[in-house]
Amino acid sequence: MNGKARRLAGLAVALAVTAAACGGDDDNGAEAGDEAGTPDAPEGDGGDGGGATLTAAVAEGWTATALGDGIKPALALDGAGAPAAVWLSEEVEGGFVDFASSTDGWAVEQVAEGYFYGPIDIAFDDQDRPNVVWHDHEDVAFDQEKGNLAYGLRDGDAWAIEPAEDDGHDGWDSTLVVGEDGTVLAAGVDPAQFGRSDGVEFYERAADGTWTVTPVGSGPIDYEFNVALATSPGGNPALSWFDTEEADLTYAERIDGEWQQETVATEGDVGRYSSLAFDSQGRPHLSFFEASDTDPAGGRVLHAVRADGQWTIEEVGTLDDFEPGMSGARRNSAIAIGPGDQVQVAFTDKAALQLATRGDSGWATGEVLAAGDRPLGQQVSFELGDDGTPHLATYEVTGAASGGLTGVIAYLTLS
Repeated sequence: MNGKARRLAGLAVALAVTAAACGGDDDNGAEAGDEAGTPDAPEGDGGDGGGATLTAAVAEGWTATALGDGIKPALALDGAGAPAAVWLSEEVEGGFVDFASSTDGWAVEQVAEGYFYGPIDIAFDDQDRPNVVWHDHEDVAFDQEKGNLAYGLRDGDAWAIEPAEDDGHDGWDSTLVVGEDGTVLAAGVDPAQFGRSDGVEFYERAADGTWTVTPVGSGPIDYEFNVALATSPGGNPALSWFDTEEADLTYAERIDGEWQQETVATEGDVGRYSSLAFDSQGRPHLSFFEASDTDPAGGRVLHAVRADGQWTIEEVGTLDDFEPGMSGARRNSAIAIGPGDQVQVAFTDKAALQLATRGDSGWATGEVLAAGDRPLGQQVSFELGDDGTPHLATYEVTGAASGGLTGVIAYLTLS
């Protein structure tokens, strides 16, 4: 199906959803390039939405809520299954991290203010407290010897922010898991562009607040590409990343204190923007992107699962309006495993957000969101509730600013 047909198929009328909440501090007054046909960014301050709306069209049976101004959101479910989201602005002056929860009517509160970079991530601990990680440049005058993974914890009504101090300019494309014992586990990239020879790093925060930062032996990794993190049913942390030197997908699991690596996929330019989850039998599942070797705007989303020591890879769907680069795609697929170990993958480009479900006869795919007057942000965060209800977060690009893109955050679920 071509891009135009895909945008029209199965859609309800175009949305104009007014942002639901307030908070943040960001000037989104910059204009987007006329060549892209993108209208001016909405005026207003920070995460209060500033009257921001979504122009995207939502498929029948889905609902969308515009949460506020920002980009690169992440979503998590609390202990009761209620969704919450975090997002940020990457502007050099006035950047912010914002948080909102459905339990508070999506009222937006500011977590931190500074010169930040996403993607960002969120997880709830066993006390139902939101934990958040992101990259902090630490200074508006960029310095490759500054910059850390920043960690935020809301305890009660207040956010406590601290850095995971380490050499280099690390913590890019950060991701997060909180263990059952309260240990905070995170991963991020110390980029090859800054002369780093071992890009993927693993972070652990002990109960006493002490951070340990460990390179995992990835070799150099560019900052355009992410690292994914999950824990096995036995509690082992596992990672996946795109090997930028070989253009392959790598999987690593820490067993008995040692990181054991293996290559998952090698054919073509494969493995960007991976997402990782385990099923109830302890099998790792990955979704990831394979760039087309003939179409710079095209590619395939793939799924891999390891069973009996062997990886099986199959196509989930295709993307035909993809744009790479530092301000381009980030985490353009997300995998989640629901009741009965049913595997689902959400994936997106600038034109559409789709959701695919693995059945006995293969993958069944439906469109959730289609771009309207503005492109989508090429990033999705995805969680499944205990009852199998999907929860998604993405963003619509509204313009450009001093730190890159501006956007409107969208939360989507079934009606």
